[in-house]
Amino acid sequence: MTDDLKPTIVSALVLALASFGDAFLYPVLPVNALQMGVPVVWVGFLLSVNRFIRLAANQAFGWLFNTFGYKKITIGAATFATLSTFCYGIAGSLFIWIVARVAWGLCYSSLRISCISYSLEGKQQGFSLGLSRGLQETGPILALIFGPLLMQFFSIQITFILFSILSIPAIILAFYLPERPKSVDPYKFSFNPVPSSFNLIVFLSALVVEGMLIVLIGRLFTTGAISFLELTAITAFYVGYRRFSNVFISPVAGKIADKLGIEKVFLTAVLLTVISLCLITLGFTEVGLLTTFTLQSISSALAPGGATVNQENRLKAIAANTTWRDLGSASGALVGGALLKVDSVSIFIFAGTVVLFFAFSLHVITKNNLKTF
Repeated sequence: MTDDLKPTIVSALVLALASFGDAFLYPVLPVNALQMGVPVVWVGFLLSVNRFIRLAANQAFGWLFNTFGYKKITIGAATFATLSTFCYGIAGSLFIWIVARVAWGLCYSSLRISCISYSLEGKQQGFSLGLSRGLQETGPILALIFGPLLMQFFSIQITFILFSILSIPAIILAFYLPERPKSVDPYKFSFNPVPSSFNLIVFLSALVVEGMLIVLIGRLFTTGAISFLELTAITAFYVGYRRFSNVFISPVAGKIADKLGIEKVFLTAVLLTVISLCLITLGFTEVGLLTTFTLQSISSALAPGGATVNQENRLKAIAANTTWRDLGSASGALVGGALLKVDSVSIFIFAGTVVLFFAFSLHVITKNNLKTF
């Protein structure tokens, strides 16, 4: 392991451990909402509010990192992330749930920017981004594997409390991060409300795959003969596979991107994602989900690198790109929550797929005339 990869690995592991609670909440809450004291109509809101919070937080943390330093902010974020998972286990009211989800949104925003920034300091940016993305998923994968097992012996609430205890090492690891030098130029708040063609792809891809599809996995498999526990296990499997593919596929894709170009590999993954989403709408649900999540692990890992190409202010470019991704995933989760009671959700997934394809075509045609963000 080279010295320039150490910060990448440590920052990624901090986020991985801090993500236990959030990772397990997505497959659990939609099918166990009433047992967790959450009205079904609030499921989409709770799964998306943290992402909407990140829209403003991404810009704010750009300033905070540049003002107070990366190490201090990362330590604080890891601490509050652990506390938010604990709140999932003790939440007795909708208000506590909202506070916990907002807190997690702030924590994730800072931890993700920290990971991306440390990753882009190395020489092989594609591999570093892929490695970081892969390591980030190791913690959530463990949560998705052992969560359903723990639920066979403990209540959902106790399971989240146990996950909060297991997240404590994230705080300890954060103390081992080196401090990155601050920029001599003051960080100015600015955000273009109109996305570039590149960020439009990121927005729509996140909306369809990371938002709608994640929330609706259980709905795609719902039948009268399946139990809540079986449905939770099936949903956890596919969400877990998405995380699993990030661990092994992202670093390999990063290596390839270093040779062929980050944007070229990114666009190829997006086009193939469109095709795999069509498989889901045609009824090939299992194959479609597996290929979609495999390809999304490539495009989502490389997107920040593509957004910073030829940009003078790298931190600003990262903040803009992550903001559009968060807006997409948040909107998608909200839409997915609203569709939980709809009989056929495939037509809505297809509609999102068509729009994503048009955004892809727009970027390919006009990318030489538009800025990255």
